[in-house]
Amino acid sequence: MYRSLILLLIASSLLSLSSCGGPHLPADADPAEVFVLGISTLDPDHLQELIERGELPHFRRIIERGSWSELQAIDPMSTASLWADLQTGKSPRWHRVFGELETLPNGLIYPSRSTLRNSMSVWQMLSATNHTVAVVGLPVSWPAEVVRGQMVSMAIVPNRWTETSEVTFRPRPRRRQTYPNFLADEIGDLLLDPDAVTREELSRFFVLNEQEFSMAYDEPLGSIFRHENPLRDFVLTHQADLSHLRVIDGLRRQYHPEISAVFLELPAVVSPVYWRYLEPQVYPGDEENLRRFSMTIDESYRWVDERLGEILDTFDPKTSTLVVVSEKGYGTVYHEDAQGVRRPHPEARPRGLIILYGHGIQQGRRLHGATVFDLTPTLLTLFGEGIGEDLDGRCLSGAFTAAFAHTHPPFQRTSYEAQWDRSGRFERLPPLADTSLPDAAVPPTP
Repeated sequence: MYRSLILLLIASSLLSLSSCGGPHLPADADPAEVFVLGISTLDPDHLQELIERGELPHFRRIIERGSWSELQAIDPMSTASLWADLQTGKSPRWHRVFGELETLPNGLIYPSRSTLRNSMSVWQMLSATNHTVAVVGLPVSWPAEVVRGQMVSMAIVPNRWTETSEVTFRPRPRRRQTYPNFLADEIGDLLLDPDAVTREELSRFFVLNEQEFSMAYDEPLGSIFRHENPLRDFVLTHQADLSHLRVIDGLRRQYHPEISAVFLELPAVVSPVYWRYLEPQVYPGDEENLRRFSMTIDESYRWVDERLGEILDTFDPKTSTLVVVSEKGYGTVYHEDAQGVRRPHPEARPRGLIILYGHGIQQGRRLHGATVFDLTPTLLTLFGEGIGEDLDGRCLSGAFTAAFAHTHPPFQRTSYEAQWDRSGRFERLPPLADTSLPDAAVPPTP
């Protein structure tokens, strides 16, 4: 009987080891990788509604097994400005990015460029502390800045911001679109043409006639602000998102960066045009278009959930940390008209979302009070780095497990920009600096 008990214990131990699915990092160690998935205009309320309907299984998984918070956005409510907030930890008064477009003294109009941003990005902060990065497709990323790793700018493929009629500038192919510059040729085979989006894929999101298929493939974008050709806008964004995902997957496999980031914009493209068909009780009277476009918004969320699932297939939560972030939401807002009547309008809302999942992160924790300025301090603290004293945000350390929080307490240091040579940010790495201020603790998130 004693021998049988020993054999049973050994078998139980082997079964337990086999079920672990791979090695674990010590609970207090830095993540092997931090992966940041940026999704523009993912509304937290609608996301929760779809999850409660039994959809979006991958979002359900990371919310239930991670920590999350709504994310307070501020004016200006443009994607470019809010992503500058996220990437710098500072308000627009410091980083100076106020909108999607930038008018030069000579009259040319560009999509807002990284040269306009007057504050250091978190990617350069982490580079300055010897961490390797790979960043793909983020707003306000052209020209590509020098990092300790790879930077692929938003201009690497045709997209809604480089093709809109309001923009008078077109970037030269392969010129300052990546860092290092030769990377553009290395990733060329991973980039998709807009025509790669098939009719079958379009039919997943819309019910279209032949004239509308022609709009998607053969007609120019026109204005994204007046929705002149929303189908072409959709095709451009769809292929850009897929290209970004293919590139970040290739960079992660080849270079194994410590922190990776990629940006998807599909929900931002469909929300302004098709939200009214999501709420027919609020916007009645358009039965034909309701039949053709009622699934568009929901399908874009399902598409993003599928892409999240593909990322999770390459991701080990026992060793790495995933951060999903959306800079703003979307929904119906009521305004009074000239006669004082309250009328509904679909528009962006200052409520984004941040989800943390994986190594070092508590399960099933709801946080409160997060802002767009908190992403940068949180990423720095995940790697045990100090938070610049000039940042407006705080670390979301309330998401951390007790063991991880013990070895990764938020602390302040002098500004990363104290030794930042702005003139060299596109030519050479920022200088290494260790100017911690251990006595100036940053209050943890409650």
